[in-house]
Amino acid sequence: MPYWATDKTDMTSQRGFFGWKLVSLLWVLDFLNVGLPLYGGAVINTYMYKQIAMFILGLCCYFLGSFLAIRVSADALWIA
Repeated sequence: MPYWATDKTDMTSQRGFFGWKLVSLLWVLDFLNVGLPLYGGAVINTYMYKQIAMFILGLCCYFLGSFLAIRVSADALWIA
């Protein structure tokens, strides 16, 4: 009789469930993909501000101008 017919394989190994490692890896990747675009810019901009040769009034005017351009174009589309 062949050895594979009489040998019984032990299916109860002590190896842990691999799915939890995969779930944790996917969660970390999701956190990086969602968290960095939302919150990373505010942190990075404060460090980059020291390197940019722009005074605070110019930076405020830039953000105010971009906000107003977006707001005015959105209102124009809403009215039309």
